[in-house]
This record gives sequence, structure tokens and C-alpha cells, in this order.
Amino acid sequence: MNGSYDSLTAGFVLVAIAVAILVAGFLNEWWVALPLLLIECGAYAIILGTVVGVRKEPEGSRRYDSPYFIFWGTFLAIIGSLWLLNAFYPENLLYIVVAFLVWLGLTIIALSLRRRAKA
Repeated sequence: MNGSYDSLTAGFVLVAIAVAILVAGFLNEWWVALPLLLIECGAYAIILGTVVGVRKEPEGSRRYDSPYFIFWGTFLAIIGSLWLLNAFYPENLLYIVVAFLVWLGLTIIALSLRRRAKA
């Protein structure tokens, strides 16, 4: 089952790279490609995290893939979004750092509450 996610992810990343290059070329702003790629891959991971459920490990223990994918997906998406926001509205680095820290804190709280509810 994990192999299907690997090949699906590799295919999506290739398409995301192509789309990011096309958009950056169209805008004639090549630096936009990397934050756009982060946003695209983050959105993919969030979607994958909502689709993936609980997977059984060989020893019988459970591993929750959904929170893992959703955390890293939102991390990539917020880094790309804040990068673009800083580029379009410069001199707001303080607010961008505050937004990132608020997101990180809320995510940690949400994941720890979910873990406590499952226990």
C-alpha cells in the first residue's frame, strides 16, 4: 500500500514542478516557482492526509499517517504562502514570523489533543 503512495507522490511532484515552471515563466518571475511548488506539494499532502486513514503496522500496532501528512502538508503550504506574502508585501517579517508561530502552536495543540483523545 505504501508503494502506491510513493509512485503517486513522485508523479504529482513532477506535474507540480512543471506547473510551477509554467506559472513562473508566464509571470516572468522565476523566483515564484519554488514557493508555488511548496504550496502545491503542501496541498497534495493535505489532500493525501484526508484520504489516508489508519494503517496497520506488521507488529499489530497502529500508526496514524493522516496527522503526519496533514502536518507536513500545512507546513509546506504555509512556508510557501508566507514566502509569497513577504515578497509581495515587504517589511512585514515580524507579522510573518508571528503567523508562523501561531500556526505551529495551534497545530501542536491540535495534534496533542487528538492523541490524548485516542488514548
